[in-house]
Amino acid sequence: MSEIDTSLDVPAGPLRPAALDHSEFRGKRLLFLPGGQWQVPVIRIARAMGFHVVCADGTPHAPGFEVADEAVRIPLQDIDGLVELGRSRGVHAVMTEQTDFAVPIVARVAERLGLRGLPVPVADAVTNKGLMRQRAEAAGIPQPRFRVCRSAEEARAAVKDLGLPLFYKPLDAQSSRGVGRLVVDAEPLHVDGAFATAAACSSTGGAIFETCLTGIECTVEGFVVDGEPHTLAISDKEHFPNLPGVAKTLTYPAAFPREVLDRIARASEATVRAMGIPFGITHAEFMVDADGLPWLVEIAARGGGSRIPTHIVPAVCGFHPTPALLRLLMGREVTVQRAHTRGAELRFLTFSAGKRFEGFSNLWEMRNLPGVIEIFSNYLPGERIGGIEDDRSRHGFVITAGAGRDEARAVAQHVEQSLHIVVKD
Repeated sequence: MSEIDTSLDVPAGPLRPAALDHSEFRGKRLLFLPGGQWQVPVIRIARAMGFHVVCADGTPHAPGFEVADEAVRIPLQDIDGLVELGRSRGVHAVMTEQTDFAVPIVARVAERLGLRGLPVPVADAVTNKGLMRQRAEAAGIPQPRFRVCRSAEEARAAVKDLGLPLFYKPLDAQSSRGVGRLVVDAEPLHVDGAFATAAACSSTGGAIFETCLTGIECTVEGFVVDGEPHTLAISDKEHFPNLPGVAKTLTYPAAFPREVLDRIARASEATVRAMGIPFGITHAEFMVDADGLPWLVEIAARGGGSRIPTHIVPAVCGFHPTPALLRLLMGREVTVQRAHTRGAELRFLTFSAGKRFEGFSNLWEMRNLPGVIEIFSNYLPGERIGGIEDDRSRHGFVITAGAGRDEARAVAQHVEQSLHIVVKD
C-alpha cells in the first residue's frame, strides 16, 4: 500500500532468512492465494527461494499481483477453478498465509491436487469458531462457555442461559468484524441486533455467543512439525479504549512471570493438539486471568496479520516461520530452533479520520532509526481516512525491535509521537 519500501517486504539484515537463495526451489511452482497486503512479503520470500509464484485472487488490483510471477483473477470460492488452475500450471504446492478465509479453501484445493495441506476437517475447525470451541471443550481446554446460534431465537435462548455480559461473534470471520459485547441489556431487540450484526459477517450466517473473559489478552506465535507444536513468541495486548476487541499494541515478550509464560505455552500447545494441526504456522490468543491461568480466545492455523510471522517472530526469536512452512509443503525436513530472545512491538497508528491521507513527511528519518523494522499505512495518498471499527480498519502500524520489550516499546512510542502524518481536508 502507500509509503511502503518494497525492499522491506523481505526483511533485510539480521531479519532476512540466511538460507534464501533462488536455487533451492528453482523450477517449482507455487499456487498462492489470496494476494492481499499481508501476503506480499510471503510471496516475495517464496520467490527468493526460487518458486515461480502463481497468485490467485478475486479482486482486480490485488497487491500480490504486482510481486508474483503470474497473476490470475479468479473468485477464491471457485474451488473447481482453482484446482484446474493448479493442474494447468503443474504446481508443486498450494499455500495461503495470514488470513483465515483461504485456509479451508487451500486445504480442499491441496487435497484434490494430491499436494500436502491441512486435512480439511482441521482447516474447518480452526476457521469455524463453533467447531473450534467443540474440539477445545472435548480436550478440556479452559475457555468461555458458549452457544452456537443460527437464528435470533437461538441467540435469545443463549443469552438467557449464559447470562450477561457476553461477547457475540460471527462463526467464521476474522479481523474482529461483527464482534461486540452485550453488557447490561438483554432486551430481545438488542439481542436480535447483536445476532444480526455477527451473522451478517459470517459466510454461513451463524453467530457464537460467549461468556466474557477478563484479564490480560496475549498472543502465542507457534510452529508445528510432525504434529509437535513449538512456541516461538508470546505477546501481551493493549486495546483501543473504545474498542475492547481491537488491539492497539502487541508487545513481545509478554510481561508475565516465567511460570505464567510456561502455562501459556503449554495451553497453546495443548490447543494445537486438540485441533489436530499437523504442521505449519499457528497464531493463538488467550486471556490470562488474575490467577495467571490462560483461557482460550481462539487459535488459527496461519500466522497473525500485520507481518507477525515474516517480520516480528524472526526479530524476537531468530526462527523464520515462512520459509520453514514452504519447505514443509515441499516435503523437506525442518528443525525449530530459537536463536535468541529479544523484544518487539507492533503498535497501530491513528490518523485523522475524515481527512485525506497524503503521506509521511519524515518517513525515511523514522525508518532509519535504530530498532525500526517497518512503518506501514493502510491508505494510499488521496484516500479518505475512515474510522477504526475492527482490525481491518486500523490506519497503519510501526514494528520495532530491541534487546528487550522496554527498548522496543520505547522506540515504537517515539515513532508514534514523532511521525509526521500529512493530511488534507
